[in-house]
Amino acid sequence: MNSRKLRWAHAAAVLACAIALASGCGDGAAPPKPPENEGSSAGAEAKTPAGAGSAQAVLVAEGREAYKSCGMCHSETDPKITWDEDWVLLNEKTTCIESGAPAPRVRKAIMAYLRAPDILRPVLVGADWKPPAGMKTGKITIPAIGGSAYLKAERESIKEGAPPMVRLYWGEGGDVKQLTAPAGEYTVINYWLYKRGGKDGGERWSASCTNVDGCQNLSIAEGEECVFQTDPILRGSFDVQKTEGKIALSFALYDIGGNRVTLSRNGRIVFPAFSVFDGGDRELAKGEFGVS
Repeated sequence: MNSRKLRWAHAAAVLACAIALASGCGDGAAPPKPPENEGSSAGAEAKTPAGAGSAQAVLVAEGREAYKSCGMCHSETDPKITWDEDWVLLNEKTTCIESGAPAPRVRKAIMAYLRAPDILRPVLVGADWKPPAGMKTGKITIPAIGGSAYLKAERESIKEGAPPMVRLYWGEGGDVKQLTAPAGEYTVINYWLYKRGGKDGGERWSASCTNVDGCQNLSIAEGEECVFQTDPILRGSFDVQKTEGKIALSFALYDIGGNRVTLSRNGRIVFPAFSVFDGGDRELAKGEFGVS
């Protein structure tokens, strides 16, 4: 760019926050402990929401229907995971709901469905999870940073007794940890990394990654150990292209496996920003990078 000097202070700040996810800065109160139960039965029917026939019940039913396509990439939220409310809030801006007259209603319905108390949810596996009698289990090593992951079991594993849908959840703090989880061959559809920051740990930072084809495969063998391979340090990809006298800038965050990552704070997407300066201190342009 010759004499022009590009400064992306805001983008650097975002990367610093992303790196802080893996560091000890911003330590605050840890998320709540996982529940001491087996989660929702993966084969059970969803119960009728309280107040069936009411406007809220109709809204939840609409949300359940609309969420079917979302279920390819996402699992239903779990009220026992505080961070999931942030993901519900992100649905206010999700790009997969087309613009138009029905869009506000569809968004409202999906959010009502995700918050409903009696919907079908994946089996929630945390530190205190107790497997049902006779279920085959293995050990999985998870990152020291807090997080969760949505796993879908392969068909053959389901035939052998693995739950079709599993949600791993682990809190912040401590050294490398292990979870006892149902044995099976799984595809990790999405995962989240959690870190509290700000004054008194009041900010909830999340880095999320989704890939319908799988962020990675996970083989949990009976009586054996495996590793959830996720590096909590995010990587930035910055590109500058000059065509016909115009300059195009692009920036994206990736994990160690090359999967796109979205950064959010308190349920709001963080958009990396940039500023373009001349050879001195005069600002020539500024803007934000979009997040798809």
